[in-house]
Amino acid sequence: MFRPKFLRAKAIRLQRGQTQSQVARLAHMSQPTYARIEVGRLVPTTDELARIAAALQIADALSLLDEMNAEPEAVQP
Repeated sequence: MFRPKFLRAKAIRLQRGQTQSQVARLAHMSQPTYARIEVGRLVPTTDELARIAAALQIADALSLLDEMNAEPEAVQP
């Protein structure tokens, strides 16, 4: 199963000096839920994704999905 990692969300959050608790409160979710989403252990609903984007002041919520777990590329010998 492929799950998105929200490394971009984490980078933006850290750049702005926000804690997970602050973003979670602004996104109307618990901090543990936000933390699981941020590290890719929980796939957010479209509503949760939109609320996270709003909390981070990101216009395009889908831009937070920049890192996807994908099949590793074959290494050339």
